[in-house]
Amino acid sequence: MAIAKDEPVLMLGNKKYIISELSPEAQYCVAQLNEIQQDITKCTKHLDRHRAAYSGFQIQLEKLVEPEETGVEDGE
Repeated sequence: MAIAKDEPVLMLGNKKYIISELSPEAQYCVAQLNEIQQDITKCTKHLDRHRAAYSGFQIQLEKLVEPEETGVEDGE
């Protein structure tokens, strides 16, 4: 959403529409789209956090299951 003449505008295709001049139903859709975009951004942040945590636990598990090599092989 951009601002033109201190009025929020909607860019739809290549056209600009002043939101306050849209029908109430169209304004409702614009509000829903804005909230959904905020939710998507929030979910993306949560997903990134979960992926990082998953990776950290995976690394920790590998260290627990496969300890570092001591340089001594079996049979020596």
